Amino acid sequence: MMMMMMMMMMMMMMVVLLLLLLLLMMMMMLMMMIGKIIKHLKRFSSIIGTQFEWLSGSEIDFASHGTGSTSGE
Repeated sequence: MMMMMMMMMMMMMMVVLLLLLLLLMMMMMLMMMIGKIIKHLKRFSSIIGTQFEWLSGSEIDFASHGTGSTSGE
């Protein structure tokens, strides 16, 4: 009886660890996707900048600083 309980616990732990690993992989993929999207946004921010300024006044400062540095790449 005790052996069965231990086996069940081990199986549960393994499943949980696998799920956590899958979640980590998903998060990494999402981060990479977001990074790519941000790179594209920085590239086009000069075009979309006027509309963004209209939406959020102070937040555009980050994007405007980014566009200046990308020209050097």
